[in-house]
Parts: sequence; structure tokens; C-alpha cells
Amino acid sequence: MTSSLRERWSKYDWLVLLGLTALAVLAWSRVLFSRQWSFGVEVDFLRQFYPARVYAADMLSRGTFPLWSPYVLAGQPYFASFQTAMLYPPNLGALGLYAAFGLSWGLKVQCALVVFHLWLAGIFTYLLARDLEVGRAGSAVAAVTFMFAGFMTAHAGHINQVSSAAWMPLVFLLFNRALARRKLGYAVGAGVAMTVALLAGHLQSVFYLCCLLLGLVVFKAVQHHRSDPHTCGLFMGLGLLAVTVALAAGLAAAQLVPTYELIGVSTRSHIPYAIAQAGSLPRWQTVNLLFPHFFGSSPESYFGGWAMWETYGYFGIVALALGVVAWLRRRKGWVIFFWAALLLAIILAWGPDGGLFTLLYDARLFFNRFHNPARILVVVGFAGAMLAGFGADHLTSVVDEPEKVRFRSAIHVVIAVAVTVLLVAVALSSVMLARGSNRRLEALIAMKGMIFPLVLLAGLLGVLLLARFSDAPKQWLGAGLVALVIIDIVLMNMPWVMVQVNPDDLYGDRGASGYVASQPGLFRVETDAHTMYDSLDNGALYGLEKSCGDDSLVIGDYDRYREIIVPQVNPGVQPSLMYEGAVLSPMLDVMNDTYFMMRQPMPPVLAEGKYDYLGYYGTVNVYRNRTALPRAWVSDAVAFRDNEQVYEEIVRTRGDEIRQTAYVVYPEGIPDGEQSSFIPAVKGPVTASRRGPHRLVLDVDPGAEGLLVVSEVYYPGWEAYVDGRKTEILKTDLAFRGVILEGGQSKVEFVFRPRSLRMGIVVSLAAAGAVLIFLLVRLALWFFRRRRAGASIEAVGPDAGPQ
Repeated sequence: MTSSLRERWSKYDWLVLLGLTALAVLAWSRVLFSRQWSFGVEVDFLRQFYPARVYAADMLSRGTFPLWSPYVLAGQPYFASFQTAMLYPPNLGALGLYAAFGLSWGLKVQCALVVFHLWLAGIFTYLLARDLEVGRAGSAVAAVTFMFAGFMTAHAGHINQVSSAAWMPLVFLLFNRALARRKLGYAVGAGVAMTVALLAGHLQSVFYLCCLLLGLVVFKAVQHHRSDPHTCGLFMGLGLLAVTVALAAGLAAAQLVPTYELIGVSTRSHIPYAIAQAGSLPRWQTVNLLFPHFFGSSPESYFGGWAMWETYGYFGIVALALGVVAWLRRRKGWVIFFWAALLLAIILAWGPDGGLFTLLYDARLFFNRFHNPARILVVVGFAGAMLAGFGADHLTSVVDEPEKVRFRSAIHVVIAVAVTVLLVAVALSSVMLARGSNRRLEALIAMKGMIFPLVLLAGLLGVLLLARFSDAPKQWLGAGLVALVIIDIVLMNMPWVMVQVNPDDLYGDRGASGYVASQPGLFRVETDAHTMYDSLDNGALYGLEKSCGDDSLVIGDYDRYREIIVPQVNPGVQPSLMYEGAVLSPMLDVMNDTYFMMRQPMPPVLAEGKYDYLGYYGTVNVYRNRTALPRAWVSDAVAFRDNEQVYEEIVRTRGDEIRQTAYVVYPEGIPDGEQSSFIPAVKGPVTASRRGPHRLVLDVDPGAEGLLVVSEVYYPGWEAYVDGRKTEILKTDLAFRGVILEGGQSKVEFVFRPRSLRMGIVVSLAAAGAVLIFLLVRLALWFFRRRRAGASIEAVGPDAGPQ
């Protein structure tokens, strides 16, 4: 019978955890303590997450929970967008603390949350390795490897991805205990931990975790039938997995149900294969797992496929060698499992190049719901970390054997690995040099990137030979292995993910944004950008409602509206609004786009007669659109039966008539046998008397009749009231709202009350109630058994029986 983790735990384990904490703080000290440094090489950290957190803290400080944000994409479901992760305990706690003290959200606290999750990933990995009976040195190697693995550091700016991935080792630990000990309680615990991972805001990472747990069920079922009847069989394992996943989904339903609603009307309601496979790891780029800087050591020098951070999965050449050494362990079960997980994950990361991804996409096994297949490299990092831990544990456990036979065998394995990697380096160098003189710079970068990993393998051999021919205790070998792993992945994975920023003007538009924000009235701002990654999505910082921006879940009809103005050339890549004169489109006027902020000046031929130049503020040119329509107005309209007809009409006319005549989905207003009908208007003034994130109040002329057009994005959950009487909101101009006015009204009010949120809360409360009942039953049974055991002891005591 193996000892429990509690029995093997000692003060030395606490010292290791303290060391991991110190390592995390020291390694990331630059982003923790220096104002000029931040995460954000992949931009989302600064462009999306920081303004979103600022908005959330501000809303909470006002006593309002943020459900909708007017500051991006002409209005976007904030809470339902999922990656905002408002219900995630660390986020909610930090935001609530800042809101309670009336503080503005700081960039440093956001950096600290990233470091906290990287540290948490290391702590949970250490606990998992110790639970699998790995020694302290091996567990420390595993912890450091996952904490600084390529996926974790490269996606540090994707705070939701790192936050979700950090919980992977803990969920794995609890679910493995459920299978190994056949106990429902551990499956419930795994479900609760998975709930936290879900609420962190990245479904894709949790989906890959579920795939890993399914593999664990199969692995344990094989063990059950071959050698260990005490573990779960296949059907019981599947049942426990169903409990874990169902409980996690139920507890997180308050977030998942609104998100599911948003997905249904977003650009991700259906992901075509061409989009789903975008962000795959090219097979030839798998060399990065050996030489991470082969294609460049920074995004500026990078010449590989896709974005550097999206295909970066290096978990250490030392860890890889230790993973190969792990094959020498006497008990290979876990080694086989993690090697299988690692290799399958790499094949899936290849996307269409691996074949397996295409098969699973066509089978609609949830792989058709995500893109960027290379993000499964999180499993590569996790599996590689565990394999490295097993390998280090093997070395430290056999180094003290009298003849050191198995230790010598391990050295031979490392030599074989080093020779193989050297031969690969020579072959790659030959290929790069043969590409021609015009690519000599790339060849130089590649060859330079192979030097340090080879030096590290030589260092590993040196440490092992020193342990082989000396009488140093195994603790010194363990410390040497941990040190090598730290040097390897900290130096290779960390420096390039940090960026220098100007903390006083983070986006370089403070002057321009401040000036526009000081203008009176209700209006929207357009930021011209060549790609979504260059757009200034910082409206929440200045109170500017922007029409541009990006989100992981963009409302589909709004995206189509924007594409009519200027089509995307690639997913997420939109040309400048000056492309083919798109800046002149009347569809921008309908959006209430009043101010334009541009890095480059607008050509006079485009600006003449439509845009007034207001000045140059810092690095930004500001223009005013003199033909922009107000936020709401009464308009003549043409009624159609569905939104596809509206889309076809706007595409046909290119929106040339949209300023004078609105297009509304209003089947009730179309006579039988007709395809459309004209709705004349009696026009009158409309003014916005009150504006909030979740409410818009309009004062309307009592004499106005016809269609009231409101350039606010149409979305389920918005309700309209005309003088207090609820009325139907009609989808207007493809993506916006409209209300039929019958005359005599004075006020129209829009309120955001999503039914999906209420439904999700009910499901979450029911799931929480089920967990509470389970805990109460367990407590009652424990109390009953304790009383029964006490009664049994009393019955057989010295005073029991006849006298």
C-alpha cells in the first residue's frame, strides 16, 4: 500500500514551495516592480484586457455589475463575452477590492495576476507530482517546467488562457484520485476546480483538459483490467468524468448560458474549416521544441509561420532529455500516458498537416468550435513537465545505488539524445545555408538559436558525469537538475514576452482622446487601423464610445455591417478605412461616427466636404464628421421579412440610401403577397436625456410617427418601453435597433435585462445546492460512523459484558 501525500509531506516540501514563490517573484521582477515594463508582446494584454478591467473596476465602484459595454464595437455584451471573466474569483476579488477603495485599475496589478497564475501553475504541478509519488527534486523540476513552459510564458498576455491553464494540474490530481480510489467526493472536487478554470475565461483550454481526463479514464481502465482491479473500470470512470464535467458546467452556468447565447449570434456560431485551422503549428516548425529561437528570438526578428506566440511550445531541451530518461523507470505506466498525450497533442497542433484535427473537425467533436489548434501546446507543456519530473526522479533515486548500473544507463540515454540533437542541428544548418545568399540573415538567426540548447545538453551531461564519478549526495544532483531546468526555460522563454511601455500615455493617444472626450453630446469615435491589432480599443479609459475594436465573440450582424463598408482581407485583418474611399461610406454616418482619430492624415480629396480637420494631438490626427447622424432619429423605412433580405439590399445599394431610408425586419407591416413595404414617417426631434451602459432614455416628439432608428447594436436581452409600455425591438439596418412609434409618445427607454443571465443563475444555484446537499450527506455519514465507532469501542470496553 503506497503512502499518502500527507504522510510523505514534510517541512522540506514547504521550503520547495517557498523557493518556487521566490523564483516567480525574481524571474518576473521587471513586470512586477518596474513601471516601464509589462506583458503584452501579443498586444491583447494592453489593447483588450487592460481597458476591459478598467471598465469593470469603474462599474463596480459605482455599484453596478457590468453586463454591457458601450465602449467597443458600437456596444458589446461585456459579461457574456466570457474572456472578461467577471465571475472568476481572483478577478472578482481584485476588481472588488479596487472598486471598494475607489481606485483606478492599475497595469501592475494586472501583471501581478499573470505572475500569480504562473506561480499557481507551478504549485499545483508540484502537488500533483508529489501525489504521484515523485520525489521532491523531480516534483520541483516538473513545477518549474510547467510554470515557465513555452505556452504559459508566450501566452502570458492572454491572461484568460494562462488563468485557465493554471488549474489543469489540480483538476488532474483530484480526478486521478477519484479514479484511483473510486470515490465520488474527489470527482466532485475536480468539478469544483474545473468550474474555477471555466470561469477564468478560456473554454478551449478547459476542453483540452477534458480530453486529457478522458484519456486518463481509458488509461485507468486498462490498468484496471491488466494489473490493478482497485482502480475504476471504463464505465465507472466515464460516470465519474460525467459527474465532474456536468458539475463544472452547472456551477459555471451563470457565465456559460449568456456566453452560449452570444456564441449563437456571433461570428463563431459556425467556424468554417478555413478559420478553424488558422493558427496551426506547421510541421516543419516543430523544430521549435528543440531550438525555440530557430526562427527568431523576438517577434521583430521572427520569420516562422503564424504569430510567434501562437506556435511557441518550448518546454526545455533539458526537460525533454529527462522525459526520454523517464522511459527507464520500472513503473512506466504514467510515462507512457504522458508521452502519448504529448505526441497526440503535437499532431493535433499541426492542424490539417497532422490529419487528426481534420478528422475530429469533420466528426463535429467540438474541435469545430475553436480555432488556433496550436493552443493545444498547453497539453504539451503539461505532459512535458510531468515527464521531466519522472526523469529527474529516476536519476535521483538510482544515483546512490552501489554499482550505479541504472544511472550509467541513464547517462547513455542522455548522450544518445545529445548526439541526435547535434545531428539535427547540423542537418538544419546545411538546409538553411543551402537556401541562398538572400536568406543568409535567416540562416544566421537559425544557427545562433541552436547554440544554447546544445550547450544546455552538454551541461546536463556534465552534471550527470559529476554525479557518476563523485560521492556527492543525491540532493546535489537534484539541485543541479533543477538549476539547469531554470536556466534553460527561464532564459529561453521569458525575456521576449515583456515589453516596454509609457505608463503615462500607454496608447500614445492621451492628448487626442482627452480632447475628443471633452466634446459635448452623444457620439461615437472611429479609430482607423490597418489591422484590428493596431486599433485603439481604449475607449473605456476616456469614456469614448468606439465603433471599432475586437473581441473573441463579435456579434455576427455587426461584423457583416462593417464588412460591407470595407471587407476583411484575412480573418481579423481589415484594411484602412481610406481603402477605396470607405471613409466616405454613409453607413459610418448611420453609426453616429462623429469623430475620427487617425495616425496618418486623411487625404484632402477624401476629407473635402465631409470631414473637418480639428488638429494634431501628439501622434494622432483628429477629424469631425459633419454628416454623422445622431444616436437616434425618426426615419422613413422599408419593411422586410427577414434580415437576409436587409443584408442583400444594403449590399446591392452599398448603403447609399441608408441615411434617408432605414431597412427594418417587420413582417407584420408587409401586406400579404408583398415582399416588402414602405413605412412613411412623420419626423420629429429625438434627444437622448439619459445614457448609461445598461440604459438609454430618449425624449421623443409626441407628433413623431413611423420608425425610430437607434444606432445601438441589436442584441437579445435589450427591452424597449414607450412611455412605460413594453414594445418590440425591431432589427434595423442589419445590426441596429428600431421601434415603431404610433404618435402621442414622449419617452422611449431601452434597458438591458438578459434573460440568459437569469437562467444561468438558476442553474448555477441548483448545482451549488446539489453540492451542498452532497457535502451535508457526507458530513452526516461521517458523524454517524464516528458515533457508531464510539459505541462499538464502549461496548467492548472493560465494563462491558456480564459481571
